[in-house]
Amino acid sequence: MLVLDTNILIAHLGGEVEVVRKFVAWRKENISLAVSVITECELLSYPRLRPGEEERIERFLKDSFVSFPFDNRMARRAARIRRTVKVELADAAIAALALEMQASLVTRNIKDFQKIPSLSIVTF
Repeated sequence: MLVLDTNILIAHLGGEVEVVRKFVAWRKENISLAVSVITECELLSYPRLRPGEEERIERFLKDSFVSFPFDNRMARRAARIRRTVKVELADAAIAALALEMQASLVTRNIKDFQKIPSLSIVTF
């Protein structure tokens, strides 16, 4: 399983060829792709969404990913991460999901996530 960070989803939705190709390869390999509801919130909170984009994004999320809630267990894991390293709450929450699921996090935000012990990171 791979947990995807918001910046990867933005790149895919923007049609970035390398990212789209990677998604196709993951699907062919039957790799489960997951997102946190925090990622969904970040993605859908962009203030300049054009008409129809919100529905397109929601369909993309529903059809492409397993979505995991930010529950008490995740909140406690994210809090432990934030006590250990200085990262934004959203990044700690997304990392908490990857750690809880024993999955790699796909991101371009290496600078912040590399500080988190035991977090496996995939980037491209």
